[in-house]
Amino acid sequence: MLKADKSDIVVITYIGDYYFKVHEFISNNQFSAVNTDPTNTFQKEIRNVINNCVLTIHKDKKNGICKSKSICPQYEGPTQNT
Repeated sequence: MLKADKSDIVVITYIGDYYFKVHEFISNNQFSAVNTDPTNTFQKEIRNVINNCVLTIHKDKKNGICKSKSICPQYEGPTQNT
């Protein structure tokens, strides 16, 4: 069971079908694997931009804009048991 992307609907599907759909989506949209998680680098860049927005973002609001301790999503693919 999994939650649908754009509504409050629960979808029930076979796990093999789910992995096939995920793999198909990744293959058709030209994603590429990375060896390291780039999230920290992006967060530093975003934090730098936010801190330099002195006229558009009030200083009291800057801390809540960028989430901390985020991680890059991981996809291992199906296992032999699915």
